[in-house]
Amino acid sequence: MIKKIKKVVKKNQLIYRVYKYIQKLIADIIKNRQLKRHRNNKFPNRKYVFNSDRYNIDFLKDKYVDKLPYQKAEKIIYCFWTGDNELTPNRIEALKLIRENSGVKVQLITKENLDEYILEEHPLHPAYKFLSAVHKSDYLRCYFMHYYGGGYTDIKRTYNDWNELFDKLNNSEDKIALGYREKTQYDVGKVVNFIEPSKGVRNINKDIDKHYYKLIGNGAYIFKPYTSLTKSWLEEVERRLDIVYKDLQENPGNIWGDNEGYPIPWTGVAGQITGALFLKYHQKLIIDDRIMPSFENYK
Repeated sequence: MIKKIKKVVKKNQLIYRVYKYIQKLIADIIKNRQLKRHRNNKFPNRKYVFNSDRYNIDFLKDKYVDKLPYQKAEKIIYCFWTGDNELTPNRIEALKLIRENSGVKVQLITKENLDEYILEEHPLHPAYKFLSAVHKSDYLRCYFMHYYGGGYTDIKRTYNDWNELFDKLNNSEDKIALGYREKTQYDVGKVVNFIEPSKGVRNINKDIDKHYYKLIGNGAYIFKPYTSLTKSWLEEVERRLDIVYKDLQENPGNIWGDNEGYPIPWTGVAGQITGALFLKYHQKLIIDDRIMPSFENYK
């Protein structure tokens, strides 16, 4: 019924413009309300219990059992800059601040030293060299968080010491990651591409919208290595790269992946996977906004 209404609406341009305006108006109201909650640190007391049968999505199924106790996260922060483009002045300043303020070792991974970290038993996916610079970073943060653990941050200004954050995670026996809270449901990636539309997909996206404040963002976090979350994450990224490998060879990405023919959407190998996985594992996550970098003037 809803699909039929949308078809009728699209045929009438005036009605369609009004419909889109109302849709945006409602979204803005919801977003402003959620931003107010974030500022006041007050969130609904909604219970959520993960049930894979509700979604029937392969990468959300309970395929792995964690080996306990979890390994501790090494006190190191990984940053990635693997393209041919030089660091901009803003990025150079941000990297300097990360090193000065975080209080732990910071390792910048570039195309010159990347091979030192790639495991013989798990080489990079053959599609890697065709990815945009942004998606190379998305892939590598997943690879590193699984095999090495430790911290990751975008190259954005950071002002807080991370030592206490590492200790907070490592001193918690049942937690596997620490990150900052997502501000609104619109900041969280949904399951959109690479998965056939289904009732299960609609359910996971509804649940993400409803419980967004239980999730951590993708701009900075700390992970313990070799967890079922990171294993599922890496496997799903590489499954998607299998699907687009041929198209990537024909249309490799530029820096941002916005060139014509490039087959991976902006959040296709990051947020569209982590949003659902972070909801699944939300009880094993620690939320601490001190880890959040600045998103102002960073390019």
